[in-house]
Amino acid sequence: MKTTDRIKYRSQFGHTYDCLFKATRYASNGNLALILVDAETEERILTATVNTDIALPDDRIAVKDYSENAGVADFLKGLGIIQPTEVVSIPSGWVEIPVFELTESGKELFEGV
Repeated sequence: MKTTDRIKYRSQFGHTYDCLFKATRYASNGNLALILVDAETEERILTATVNTDIALPDDRIAVKDYSENAGVADFLKGLGIIQPTEVVSIPSGWVEIPVFELTESGKELFEGV
């Protein structure tokens, strides 16, 4: 998958968006970050990842799959971006943050990042 590929995202609130992925890194520790932006305006729709205090290998992402992002892990699995099962989860406040391995398609999103 490429960051220029348009995708449809349907939020848990019933809104459907025509989106692109923006792949970047968190400044604090270099972990991979994945953001969904509107395909026309490039306005942020949601941040699919969350940064952790633990530096992760470049083939792993911590997915924000709670609160307003509930269902994002299944969305990313359905697109073939992350593997079907989490590798580990990291406790953070009141939630456990699942960490997933990127698929080959998912790694393509981060080429050059």
